[in-house]
Amino acid sequence: MKTDIGIYQQTLLEHHKKPIGFQMPILATHAACGENAICGDEITVEVNIAFGKIQELSFLGESCAICRASASMMCQHLLNQPMALIVELTKRPMDLINGEIDSDLKDITCYSSLSVIREHPVRKQCALLPWQTFINAINKTK
Repeated sequence: MKTDIGIYQQTLLEHHKKPIGFQMPILATHAACGENAICGDEITVEVNIAFGKIQELSFLGESCAICRASASMMCQHLLNQPMALIVELTKRPMDLINGEIDSDLKDITCYSSLSVIREHPVRKQCALLPWQTFINAINKTK
């Protein structure tokens, strides 16, 4: 499968410039901090879980464009999702970034722009950091 790298890079750039959930004040029930020492990314993910679903989701910190874009996509696609689906909803984009699944699968089209990261192995950790930090956040109470 040949991807249109330009379109994917444009999507990442748009999420970096206008990140969804960035520095949005929320009443967090769960939170975690994560860092990527190689790149210098530092991110905090805050989550409000109530009634069995993600009610609010935000992130803050200093990070590179890839990390910020990935966190923005995470906020966009996990908001209002039921907790019962969270394991699968976080596994799919992480598998995509790691090159374990193809970006042309219909159920992951919302994350397909993250597939360009697998061509840059050094940057994978930048894209994975928000997702890993989110998982850490939901596994502990603030």
